[in-house]
Amino acid sequence: MCAVCGLTSKVETHHVIPFHVAPDLELDPSNLVTLCENKKYGVTCHLLFGHRGRYSMVNTSIHSDIAEWRIKLGVFEKNVASRRRSNKKPPATESEPS
Repeated sequence: MCAVCGLTSKVETHHVIPFHVAPDLELDPSNLVTLCENKKYGVTCHLLFGHRGRYSMVNTSIHSDIAEWRIKLGVFEKNVASRRRSNKKPPATESEPS
C-alpha cells in the first residue's frame, strides 16, 4: 500500500537514501517506503514525495512528509475504516426451530 495515498496498485519500493549511495542500506527497512505511481491526486506519490518532483533529487525527510500528508489527506483513516467494513462478516442468523 502506498504510504501517502493508501492505494494498492502500481506500488513500488522506494529507497530513502539510494542504494548506489549507501549499498549497506539497500534492504534496511528504515530506508524503504512504499510509494505509488497512480497519479490519484494529479501527481505520482513516488515522484512528488520520494524525489521532491525530480527523480534526480533525494528526499531524506520523506517520513515526516508522509506523516504530514496522511493527516492532510485523511487517507489512512478512511481506508482503514473502509477495509474494516468490507471485512466484517454479516451477523449470524439463528435458524428457526423445526
